[in-house]
Amino acid sequence: WLPLSLSLGIIKLRRSPRPILRGPQYILNITATDDNAADGPYPLSNSAQVIVGINDINNNKPVFEEVREGHLTHYWCVTREREMTERERGTCQCHNYSINTVVLENQPPGTSVLRVHALDADMGVNGEVKYGIMHRDGTSSGFVINPDTGVISTTVSFDRERQREYSLSVTATDLAQEPLIGICQITILIADQNDNDPKFENSRYQYFLREDTPVGTSFLRAAAHDDDQGSNAAIAYSLSRQQPAYLHINPSTGWVYVNHPISQTSRISQQIVATDGGNRSSSVELTVIITNVHNQPPQWEQLEYWVTVSENIVRDAKIVVSGPHSDLFLNQERWCLLTLWYKVNHNHT
Repeated sequence: WLPLSLSLGIIKLRRSPRPILRGPQYILNITATDDNAADGPYPLSNSAQVIVGINDINNNKPVFEEVREGHLTHYWCVTREREMTERERGTCQCHNYSINTVVLENQPPGTSVLRVHALDADMGVNGEVKYGIMHRDGTSSGFVINPDTGVISTTVSFDRERQREYSLSVTATDLAQEPLIGICQITILIADQNDNDPKFENSRYQYFLREDTPVGTSFLRAAAHDDDQGSNAAIAYSLSRQQPAYLHINPSTGWVYVNHPISQTSRISQQIVATDGGNRSSSVELTVIITNVHNQPPQWEQLEYWVTVSENIVRDAKIVVSGPHSDLFLNQERWCLLTLWYKVNHNHT
């Protein structure tokens, strides 16, 4: 690294390859040996130490390193710094910080997220590092960093359903008069917490079924969704208990089936329940009306009815005993509206 001129005793830096000086000083052991011109038994020599002090200049940016479980781990790109371009070093300096960096939603402000660490190869204040977060347009990202320790913590409580990830520009700045800055882009994911109930697409369900509908017939599909993620959003459907169990619901698809003959009932009311993977649930009402297979619109037995009454017939006397017939009116009151046409004979009868 420091070649010595053999004849002049001048110490100078080698030209190629250019050395990288590290540390505050170098100690050189120099030996001077005569040429044994007097033909002595051996050349005479003497040694001395030369101490070369290194005056540091601020020519190194802070380089981010990985911190895992309290242990400092240098990235591969840091150990091969001389073999890589500046752009390549910046790419691999801190990408591992984004791996498995998550914050659980609804956690209180002040929750610690991770600790970053940067190393500056310069000496003294040129190698001392302070940390910060760059905020775009002066807006807060919801995170703050301790300038001395590099610990990133939250300033707000996050809602994953509103925003699922945040990108931070973390800086490491040395304390030189003309400081150099290292920047690390970190992506922080917001982890899901089961804080949402399933929501049905309909507020209630109503359906009409014929009384002869076969067992096993599917007739209605309930649908619900959950704003949570993963197993917290997985929905299982069920029906409130009823005996006999006229209906059955597929727990995965939400299809409702006829499970028992329904001819002996006229109305079925049950609750459809949607339960997510975290046991949060919601329900809606299901009403099934059972219709008679013989139901027909009311029918008159004749198209026209001719009735003769005497002129002195008393009020409220029955003049027609027939009426419209329909299964819809069984065991119910029947109402009909009659339009009567009449004429007066020449003898006023």
